[in-house]
Amino acid sequence: MPDRTQVQTVVQGLRRNVDLILFDGDRNRIAASRNSGSQSEFIDTVLARGNYFVKVIAKAGQTNYRLTLSAGPNPATAKFVGLTDNNRLAFFNDTNLSRVRQVRLRGLQPGERLVGIDFRPNTGQLFGVGSSNRLYVINPTTGRVTQVGAPFAVPLNGTSFGIDFNPTVDRIRVVSDAGQNLRLNPDTGAVVDADTLTGGIQIDRNLNGDTDSIVATAYSNNVSGATTTVQYGINADTDQLFIQNPPNDGTQVVVGSLGVDFSADAGLDIVTRNGVDRAFATSGSSLYSIDLTTGAATLIGDVRNRRNPVNLVGFAARSPVLKPNPATAKFVGLTTDSDLVFFNSNALNNVTKVDITGLRAGETLVGIDFRPNTGQLFGVGSSNRLYRIDAATGRATQVGDRFAVNLNGMNFGIDFNPTVDRIRVVSDAGQNLRLNPDTGAVVDADTLTGGIQIDRNLNGDTDSIVATAYSNNVSGATTTVQYGINADTDQLFIQNPPNDGTQTLVGSLGIDVDAKAGFDIVTSNGMNMGFVTSGSSLYSIDLNSGAASLIGNVQDITQPIALAGLAAR
Repeated sequence: MPDRTQVQTVVQGLRRNVDLILFDGDRNRIAASRNSGSQSEFIDTVLARGNYFVKVIAKAGQTNYRLTLSAGPNPATAKFVGLTDNNRLAFFNDTNLSRVRQVRLRGLQPGERLVGIDFRPNTGQLFGVGSSNRLYVINPTTGRVTQVGAPFAVPLNGTSFGIDFNPTVDRIRVVSDAGQNLRLNPDTGAVVDADTLTGGIQIDRNLNGDTDSIVATAYSNNVSGATTTVQYGINADTDQLFIQNPPNDGTQVVVGSLGVDFSADAGLDIVTRNGVDRAFATSGSSLYSIDLTTGAATLIGDVRNRRNPVNLVGFAARSPVLKPNPATAKFVGLTTDSDLVFFNSNALNNVTKVDITGLRAGETLVGIDFRPNTGQLFGVGSSNRLYRIDAATGRATQVGDRFAVNLNGMNFGIDFNPTVDRIRVVSDAGQNLRLNPDTGAVVDADTLTGGIQIDRNLNGDTDSIVATAYSNNVSGATTTVQYGINADTDQLFIQNPPNDGTQTLVGSLGIDVDAKAGFDIVTSNGMNMGFVTSGSSLYSIDLNSGAASLIGNVQDITQPIALAGLAAR
């Protein structure tokens, strides 16, 4: 082998528990993987020139297995975002540490710094915790931070902090060198109350056991939909790796020595691919791989902007958000003639048309969506009416009276918020309101003021949205994110908080989208994928970047069908 080679050894296809051990030519153990049950075993390390061999040990009975080895200077790339000591984001990957893109953070409180960052596995969004006890969603493209809720009630306690998402419960763990141990709700920014029977907010038990000081933390199985996980942490005084179990009790159990002098501003995160965990840590400008079974740190290299070291005080791995297969997505489109057209994303020329009846003379529908709680199709009419539509016959039945607030705009986006069962309506003129699907009435945003007060107009990075959609588009959802499309700038946005209308840029669609675009999100097995129509074209949308990818054209045999709305079935 060359003088330094990145080596990855994987044992997969197991039916029973095995151990994987790596030895050097003198039979000295270099590394080991001892996962439980039939989980894959994985060793990722950097080796010097020499001879090595691996041993697979069956722990309980016989099993077939598949052993693979990859070696070379460019292993599977892991992508990272670092937090610098001057409040910037630094983007890099483990195979090219000298190619760094930096983005300045914008929107923090005066004098505030972020104490840690992490990606939310369920949505792919980047979050940061501020030194002023605030939680932020961060736009990686622009560096703009958006505060989530109010400052949390329990002040941060410590000098150095570790933060990471628990992928199984979708909560943010915060630990510190002073022993603090708490959780944050990413939807509200509030501290999770560990004891609701006691007055006030009770945080989790302080760190204890083999150490009471942790400066960086990370969870294994760092993917959306994970059902099991292990929390790891780094102590910068003893330079050791720990497991925190149970996490809420704060109990620390030593794994082993890092073998490296880590700084108090260390970062730690775990990349999970194909069920295999790879841990990485930063100390100053140095990036290390971490053996989760022994704690041993192996230097990968220094993060540099050209020749200048980039000093990091936080660190997050960009794990991909799994998406449902677009070939299984079923839709109802709203044509520009206010008819319904049914199609699947894998058969765009196999369509069924249904004429809509029951609308007022001269009226058109400005948008449609399915109600997650009931599966019924609803539409909003241009004469300020809400309709319930029989998808089989196309018969539209008015719900209640005309709503009291006139629609304002030329193009509208409508979608059900699955967590509160209300219809969101936004427009290219900046209108932002909610409708009650049971009464057809506008939801009053301020019942203490006379008349009907709608939600705050669209504002922030844009004041014009022509199509909108909520994630977790299923009955019983407890969390959701509202997305929107601007047809003038051809960009994707997040509206948060929805009632405040605040828009935060996600990224460019990369296409010229029509003003009568349709937009909806398909949720399958806890995963979300966006779809957009523009004219007769159907696109999939990456909700992390905004990038649109053409699937094809919706057409009746050879005749394209112009669409003005979209609803996922």
